[in-house]
Amino acid sequence: MITKNKLIDTRKEHEVCESKRESIEKIKEYWNTKGISEIRTSRGFEKSAMMALKSYTVEKMNELLDRYCVIYFDDDYFFNYKYVPMSFYTTQTLIKFDDGGSLWEGYLNHKEKSESKESVSVNLKMEEPKNKIDKTDHEKAYSELIDSFENMDYITEYLNTEHWIHFKKEVHVFYNHKCVICGSEENLNVHHKTYKNKGRETFNDVILVCQDCHRMIHNIKAEVE
Repeated sequence: MITKNKLIDTRKEHEVCESKRESIEKIKEYWNTKGISEIRTSRGFEKSAMMALKSYTVEKMNELLDRYCVIYFDDDYFFNYKYVPMSFYTTQTLIKFDDGGSLWEGYLNHKEKSESKESVSVNLKMEEPKNKIDKTDHEKAYSELIDSFENMDYITEYLNTEHWIHFKKEVHVFYNHKCVICGSEENLNVHHKTYKNKGRETFNDVILVCQDCHRMIHNIKAEVE
């Protein structure tokens, strides 16, 4: 015999399920507006989203998705990993884009450094040289030096040049001896975002990361490729 209390409990459970379904539908609709990929029907996504709803509201998850999109669609930033909904809507991933999260904080640090570099560049352009010097010979020598770098083996030769050793030290100073992703000060590596300026690197071409984050970057690239 079904008691009144059981009927009330059953009704409440039904209402909770309906509320969660509505939340998942809102999450799905918002994801589909971002131009990353399209969610149609996926039990894996629904299961992940249901678990994430225990820690985050729909509004908060939408905010974290906005942050991921800012990073993902920024062509000047190294992080271009394309999440699928099932892997994005997990607490392990969402926390990375929350306040203090490794990926979001790393991106904010990058933007702060980029704005600082742009400011320095503008100021340098505004300053007129006090003495004009004929640099033809110097430029020729520099060009020959750069050409020699391009023909060097990257690992066995280029990384041992005085040019690279000096530049690497400057990178550590520029990034305050901290990993731009997680803030660690241990086991730091200089990571090339691009090798097209080998021998002519600027702070726009590299970032400073710890060994763990360096491995993460290369693992992401391997997955994408």
